[in-house]
Order: sequence, then C-alpha cells, then structure tokens
Amino acid sequence: MIQRFFLMLIGYFVLTGLVMAVFFTIPALQTDAMLPYAIVIMVLLLGVPPFFFGRVFRGSNKREQEILLNGYPGKATIMDLQDTGWTVNDNPMVRMTLDIQPEVGAKFQVQVKAMVSRLAIPRVGDSFPVKYDPNDPGKVVIVPPEAQAPPVLTQEGQNW
Repeated sequence: MIQRFFLMLIGYFVLTGLVMAVFFTIPALQTDAMLPYAIVIMVLLLGVPPFFFGRVFRGSNKREQEILLNGYPGKATIMDLQDTGWTVNDNPMVRMTLDIQPEVGAKFQVQVKAMVSRLAIPRVGDSFPVKYDPNDPGKVVIVPPEAQAPPVLTQEGQNW
C-alpha cells in the first residue's frame, strides 16, 4: 500500500513538473489569452490528485474498519518475519507469515505487511489477536490493543 502511494506521488510530481515546464518554456503559451487555460490546468493538477489520493487511502482504511467490526476472530502466530526495507517515522515495515487459528474452522497461513514500532518489534513465535474476512481469508487485520475488550471482573455473578 505504501509503495503504491509513493509511486502515485512520484507520478503526480512528474506530471505537474512537465505541465509547468511546458507552460513556462513555450513563449506562445505565455499570453493573456492562455491564462485561463493555465489556471484551469493548475487547479486540476493541484486539486484533483490530492482528492483522489485521499479517496483511495480512505477506502483502504474503511476495509480495515469493516473487517475489525464484522470479521471473524482468530489468533495469529508469527511463523516468519522479514524486513521490507521501508520505514515510516523510523518504524519498520515488515512482511510476516502468519498461522491463523480461527475460533471456528481449520488453521490457515497468510502473508501480511505491517508497520511495527521499532520499540516493540515482534518475533517469530509471538501470538496476537486478528480478524479476517470470511469471504477472503487472505485479508487479515491485526486487532489493535485499544480494540480488544477488557476482561469483565465478576464476583459471585455480579459485575463490578
């Protein structure tokens, strides 16, 4: 996902640079008659791509939220862990091979990429809760600690 973002961002800057180079280097385009066209093109170049990028990445977040809300729970165990070479704010992006043990059904394996804290890098053998899309078990979301329900403390059948 991050690689796609950077490729789209590079393409956006290259396209914007080419259009600006054309407008600033060809004397025939530097007339008052061409000013409205230049303004429209700059608005399109500066306004549409950020809107598009926002829609693309908001959609990804919606899919993750949908899986967190409606996905099937399971327990993931890290079988393999590899560094992808990418970092975001000094936090590494890793590729993990996970063994998923659903609460109901057979165990399966998936590969996911995730950004992890450099202060708490996971290790092979670590386990954590996940949710997965039952229609596409390859889509797995790691359940963040704040989304995990705290245990309910009871004494003789009464909630505290």
